[in-house]
Amino acid sequence: MRFNLTLGIIAVCAAMHVAVVIGIGLLGISPEIILEHLAFSGRNLYSKPYTLLTSIFLHINVEHLLSNLLVFLFFGTALEREIGKARMLIIFLAGGIAGNLVSLLFYGYDAYFLGASGAVFAIIGAGMLITPLDISLYPYFFPIPLGVLGILYAVYNTLGFFYGTESVSYVGHFAGMLIGCAYGLKYTGVKRGLLIIVIMSAILLLPLLIFL
Repeated sequence: MRFNLTLGIIAVCAAMHVAVVIGIGLLGISPEIILEHLAFSGRNLYSKPYTLLTSIFLHINVEHLLSNLLVFLFFGTALEREIGKARMLIIFLAGGIAGNLVSLLFYGYDAYFLGASGAVFAIIGAGMLITPLDISLYPYFFPIPLGVLGILYAVYNTLGFFYGTESVSYVGHFAGMLIGCAYGLKYTGVKRGLLIIVIMSAILLLPLLIFL
């Protein structure tokens, strides 16, 4: 049986969250201790550089975990099937690392960053260009092409950047998506990639234009 890397990453994130819950709830480990040793910050960049990676798999709560992993399930599976495990993993990790580093520039030396959002946005950016016609049933159990869903996430993140909470690093999401889109454009070619973006944006806007 072939190993599915996407499901493997999901399992690691879920297991890490369960371990943190057990550590805090049953063993009495302070959340600050967990952040200090596993989350990313400017301080940890020098003293604990491994947190550039561990922070990607650490999530603040179940909602945070599920919002990342459910969309990753569809985009990651399609992308892994198209470009292979190694390249998909590189995009995932590169997006997560880029999201952390760019967030550091905006939020400061002592802020902690955690979650797979930057990594997942990298997978979204690559997937919406490379596998735009694959179907996702997330978030509303309604079939939607990955290309259209990717555009929706870009719009959501833009709105979040201007109107969302400061506790979410939308700039980190953008950094991850930029990594994924750069690879997607390289893979498909710039002209075809831009054409996909235009077509998927038009599909997204079509219902609005009809009602107007």
